[in-house]
This record gives sequence, structure tokens and C-alpha cells, in this order.
Amino acid sequence: MRALRPAVFAVLLCLPGISAHADDMAQLSGMPALLPEGVLMVDGRDVTLWGIDMLASDQECWHENRAWDCGEQANMALRHRLADYPVRCTVKADSGNNKVIARCFSKREGKEEDVARYLVSQGWARDQHDVTGGLYSADEAIARRDRRGIWTSRFQSAEDWKNGTPNYVQYNMAPLRTTAIAPS
Repeated sequence: MRALRPAVFAVLLCLPGISAHADDMAQLSGMPALLPEGVLMVDGRDVTLWGIDMLASDQECWHENRAWDCGEQANMALRHRLADYPVRCTVKADSGNNKVIARCFSKREGKEEDVARYLVSQGWARDQHDVTGGLYSADEAIARRDRRGIWTSRFQSAEDWKNGTPNYVQYNMAPLRTTAIAPS
């Protein structure tokens, strides 16, 4: 019986759609722990969320001329979103040393939710269009339009923040229009 296992595996590899790369199908699941910089610990592995630009945990944003701890707020939003909910992650890339990049889903009230999409839709992360092909672009546009999270302020990309490069993300920060309601 043991002699058949390698033969069966070899036959499966020849079938269309079956991959020899374990990471193409690797799944991690469990209760996540939040590490610095928005990295999750799932099933003993460090998981960076795929497809988004997370803020650095010590990052500051500026509303008018006042700094606020937007990186800390983004991490807090992620922590609250994941609290007491298991995640299922599909590994997109394995960078070695027990570190992976994965698309993760949290199951809440019987429904799976893409964790990265949640962060982008709430204005706590940005879509990496060159990686996702614009998967989260509409969510980012709505967050920007509705002035959620970082979209209330001037801010830098996490990379520019970490490198000390004073390069700010450019977008229209015109005040939201409000419609006055006439007294009745």
C-alpha cells in the first residue's frame, strides 16, 4: 500500500489544475494574535496581510497642523475587528523564516469577511493596486469620499514614514459638502 502513495501523487501532479507547490494551496487558520506593524500570528506563523499598505504602528498623520497617532488607531481597529474571531488565511507567498503573505478572512456571524478589505473600507490601509489589480480600489475610493480613517488627514505611505521621507499622499482634501435643512 505504501508503494502506491508516490505513484498516486505522481498521477495527481499530471492532472490539470493540480500544483506541485504546497504554498499554492497552503491554508492557515486559528485565533490570530496581533504583532507590531499589523502582522498577525496565525498557527505559529507571522502573516502579513496581502494586497494592502498598512500604516506603521508608530505612524502619525496630520489634521490641519496637529499630529495624531493614525498608526496606533489602525492597529486598534484591526485588534478590535479580530478580537475573539478565528481567521482563515490563504498563503500567497512564503518569505521563509516562518513568515508569509496571505489573504485572510475572519468569520463573523456565520459570514467570512476579507480582513484587508475591512481595513481599506474603514480608511486604515490602502489598496496595493499593482499587487491586487485593484481588488480594493472601490473600497478605498468610498473611504476617501466618506473621509474615514487616514482620509481625514495628510499622511505618508508606511514606507515613506519608516524612511523619514516627507512625501505625502496627494488627494483632494476639500471639505465635505453639507446640505442645510430649512426649518419647517
